[in-house]
Amino acid sequence: MRNDAEKMIGKIYFVLECVWMGISFLLAHLIRQLGMASTQQDKILILMGVVSWSVAVYFSKAHQVFVQGIPRLIAWAKSCFIFGVCISMLGFFFKEAAYSRLIVFYFVFIFAFGALVLHCAGDYTILQLRRQKKNLKNVCLIGAGDVAEELELRIGESPEYGFRVICREPVATLGDMARLRQVICEYRVNELFMLIPVGCDVDFSSVTDLTDEFGLGVNIIPHMEGELFGGVKYAQFFSWPVLRLKNIPLDQFKNKVLKRMFDIVFSSAVLLLTSPLFIFAAVMVRLSSPGPVLFKQKRTGYNQNDFLCYKFRSMRVTAPDVADRIQASKDDPRKTWVGEWMRKTNVDELPQFINVLMGDMSVVGPRPHMLAHTDEFSQRVDKYLHRHHVKPGITGWAQVNGWRGPTDTDEKLRKRVECDLWYVENWTFRLDMRIILMTVFSRSAKQNAV
Repeated sequence: MRNDAEKMIGKIYFVLECVWMGISFLLAHLIRQLGMASTQQDKILILMGVVSWSVAVYFSKAHQVFVQGIPRLIAWAKSCFIFGVCISMLGFFFKEAAYSRLIVFYFVFIFAFGALVLHCAGDYTILQLRRQKKNLKNVCLIGAGDVAEELELRIGESPEYGFRVICREPVATLGDMARLRQVICEYRVNELFMLIPVGCDVDFSSVTDLTDEFGLGVNIIPHMEGELFGGVKYAQFFSWPVLRLKNIPLDQFKNKVLKRMFDIVFSSAVLLLTSPLFIFAAVMVRLSSPGPVLFKQKRTGYNQNDFLCYKFRSMRVTAPDVADRIQASKDDPRKTWVGEWMRKTNVDELPQFINVLMGDMSVVGPRPHMLAHTDEFSQRVDKYLHRHHVKPGITGWAQVNGWRGPTDTDEKLRKRVECDLWYVENWTFRLDMRIILMTVFSRSAKQNAV
């Protein structure tokens, strides 16, 4: 949500950026010692720079981010990348020998650095003003219960969003226009935040007539009991607004394609590079004890479909009902001397890259459990089955946070499932890269290995 002040700040940013763009262009010429005389190509380039930056900030929403940290850097990086590509393509269209294409590089670099400094300084200034209770909009929060209290607390702790709760009213106030009018006038309310319980009968036409009279911003938050899994996405069905629940990132086709392409490339590379280790491990398994090299077991996969999960056999061959029911433990007598080494180094997991290549698994995702454990765990932990909304993985968010190994207590199982559900709800390609790096370098990823 952007208030009027934020829109004005966005315009001020853009004007200052355009001024800095001109300065950056002059500095680029000075660095190249080409003098200050402008050519027709220079005029075209600076004009196209303004156009390119307008496009860049529109698509990256750089002027809609008013908090410091990662969101600011991401918005800046997106806008600078788009700007750099546009302006570089234009620069290479100029064929005149007198035109220095290196100016394009200096121009983009100087401008991008200055834009970052400008935004960081601006964000810091805005944040300091709002921490001093300046440039804040008065909010009337209508609602009751724990959710209303938490929302009021969050708004109070986050002045950078530009709001402060000036008063709280019960939901019944929405049925009393005289009282609502009194509250708006008495507290000089600028925004209404309404926590409306599902099923509550509210005459919104009367409320909007009153808020339109005073020019108030209105924000409606449906109040549902319990925690929503997967977040909410706004959509429109014909002329009606719709809130779509369980908006899972990997439900989107482009995300599925991106993750699958990475799985194919990464698993193929691992299988190729570790082929000598495959041969060595296979020989060692055959020498350690009688039985097959690969251990095959049915596990629960995507959408609760079964698949055969492959691993190097690290234990002596036992009855199927034992292997399919009992998890490995630290001092498990079934482990062979080679199996102990393979489990500590995760070499026994290498054949699962075949599962990834076949499409049954992903490099990153919730670890697949035995069929018997799927039935058992779904009774012990709420929303357990939601973890199967994505493909199981060789490594995952739970594993790199120290929740790998046996789930012999309810606490361990609950923590693992919480991590898995968080991953399902918050998947990004960057998160997958982070988990892979943590698997290799993080100490927590190696905890509880059995």
